[in-house]
Amino acid sequence: MSSTVASNELITGALGDISQLSNDMKMAVTNRIEKSFKLMPQPESGDWLAQHDESGQTMKSYLISPYKTVPYGTHNTIYIQPIGSFNHPRAPPLDVINEFAKVFFSGCEVELLPTVDFIYNMRKRDRGGVSQYLTGDLHKYLCETRSERDWRRELLCV
Repeated sequence: MSSTVASNELITGALGDISQLSNDMKMAVTNRIEKSFKLMPQPESGDWLAQHDESGQTMKSYLISPYKTVPYGTHNTIYIQPIGSFNHPRAPPLDVINEFAKVFFSGCEVELLPTVDFIYNMRKRDRGGVSQYLTGDLHKYLCETRSERDWRRELLCV
């Protein structure tokens, strides 16, 4: 199957009509756009996009999509579950991530859960020195530990 590798034109097009934005915002979303968004490489064997045809999504199509997770009622808490070590020089401190989430997702509570190690039976593959863990195993772990969180407030997990 084929996939579309984003170009600067596709990235700009995905933003939609920006004519109503202030000049500062226009500059923020268009200036040096090639440095703001890393272009996806061609999918390799074993990659999701090598096996599934995905057309991508524009901002407009996202906004009209009925399948968005939004806070409602008491479901307004984002739990951040750190997994593994965050001692890499490029990894931001967890308190910075937590504060950013509070500001970015206004209207939501954000709770930082205790760090857990990778589970011994969590399946993974190594690609170029980078471990990729199967999200199904991670989802199973999060479901098993859900009783430790207040599911009545739960919006999503990061």
